[in-house]
Amino acid sequence: SSLFPPCSSVVCRASSPVFLGSIAGHPRFVGMALHSHFAGDAIRILFWIATTAALVAANRVVESGDLKDVPTLKSYSGQEFDFDVFIIGAGTSGIRLAKVLTARKDLDLRVGLAESRDIGGTCVNRGCHPKKVLVKASAFFQEVEQATANGVFKVTSELVWPKLQNWRAKRVADVVNLYTEDLHSIDNLQIFKEAVSVVGSHEVKIAPDATKRVRLLVVATGGKPKRMNIPGINLPNVITSDEALELQKKPESMLVVGGGYIGVELASFFLQVGTNVHMSVRSDLLNTFDSDVKAITEDSLLERGLKLSKGNSPVEIVQDGSFLKVTMSNKVTLKVEYVLLAIGREPLTADLGLGNVNISLDKYRKVPVNKYAQTSAPWVFALGDVVANCVELQTIAYMQAIRLAEVLLRQPSAATAPMVEKIVPDEHLATVLFATPRAGSVGLTEERAKATYKDDVTVLVEKWGPCCVAVFDWYLLKVVYRTSDERLLGIHIAGKGADETTQAFAIVMALNPTWTAFKSAIAIHPTYTEDILFLTGDEDRQKGNWRRHECNCAE
Repeated sequence: SSLFPPCSSVVCRASSPVFLGSIAGHPRFVGMALHSHFAGDAIRILFWIATTAALVAANRVVESGDLKDVPTLKSYSGQEFDFDVFIIGAGTSGIRLAKVLTARKDLDLRVGLAESRDIGGTCVNRGCHPKKVLVKASAFFQEVEQATANGVFKVTSELVWPKLQNWRAKRVADVVNLYTEDLHSIDNLQIFKEAVSVVGSHEVKIAPDATKRVRLLVVATGGKPKRMNIPGINLPNVITSDEALELQKKPESMLVVGGGYIGVELASFFLQVGTNVHMSVRSDLLNTFDSDVKAITEDSLLERGLKLSKGNSPVEIVQDGSFLKVTMSNKVTLKVEYVLLAIGREPLTADLGLGNVNISLDKYRKVPVNKYAQTSAPWVFALGDVVANCVELQTIAYMQAIRLAEVLLRQPSAATAPMVEKIVPDEHLATVLFATPRAGSVGLTEERAKATYKDDVTVLVEKWGPCCVAVFDWYLLKVVYRTSDERLLGIHIAGKGADETTQAFAIVMALNPTWTAFKSAIAIHPTYTEDILFLTGDEDRQKGNWRRHECNCAE
């Protein structure tokens, strides 16, 4: 125990037995782990870590004097309602909340769930699931690169684009049908396919003209891709990530506008399948990512042929035969088949009528909430990507729903309840970039750690490539910790398998280990990631030959 620094109740919540039990025991989690390409040893270590975390973690509750102002499913007892809880949005958080609430058969709850677009939301239909199908297919090209290196194999391959799109559509339909059949089998859940808006206190309108009284309302409508406001933006081949995943013909050329993770992942995919890709970004790639993750990702994209223009954006798009002629802010003209807009996402709040109950939106049109996901209207709650200052991750929305259910199901006299709005501290937040190479991060970037802890930060980093190394063998290992007590602040990796390996590091970080405790683990040899236990500093980064443009390799 002396190897781990003291842990506050806020920091430890995410590693509680309840939290880890709900994740590790979930069929989807188990299925993903067993059907991944994760090595057998890594799987055993992952579950060992999960078990250890469950045993040592603290209970995640927040003492709060204002909990009395948060209603429960027994509140407003003097009024008549058609629904005890009504949820707008059947994405990740909406579906999970509906299932948790309706599972309490002893309470005989009346739950409504409305979705005017697609059951499953963005993740199932236009995000995580279809994207993973495409990037897994494109990863085969990297396998071919490695197989043919040094003449070891003679391999040729051809991507059959229509078959790939048929497979993507089938996988999406399978998941949507699974969710739909499951939801329709729940007796005390009523599903609406119409748009819903708030018309007054405890009143919602279900299009076209049905009005229902609801005890509690939960907004979980998610978001959609943003579009620019320039001439030609509505031309047929000016698309967003929604359409990019469903193209029925492989693009020959494309301009990707935007350097966030969506733009980078899609640019990487299209490069892998042979599209001629240009990219324009206002400032830099992956602004919220660690600098070394950004660097290895950018170098890989350039190595594979990306034409990158920084500080530049489209100002006009016109149709030119079967192509689009794009005039850029630097006066350069590009001719491409498609323009893919990846400039961020915006919340679906415009038609919800929240202003009718005095709920004000922030400057991004998102919904401000307190730590229990409660809005300024006490009977209205919000979850997921629609929430102001919320990290837009599927797993965050999923856990928010579980915690909100605990808040609403509590006894009115309860003195404690879980925090909904802040699922994990920043040092535990994990994310993966599905570009090539894959990359994963848990916790603080080097830049944020130094901004927070100033000179009390140690950085250990090692990289293989980009100089004098085949692109399929590039990898990055990086550890950031607080010097004074050795508490780990961030882990960042890139390379083949990093998307799967990051999950294990996320569980480790939930234990708030010191660097000494972390590196006391037994290395698994021979693996890329074993080297993370033997990092000693950042001397190689200081020597140069660290970035692609610095390379000076002998023939």
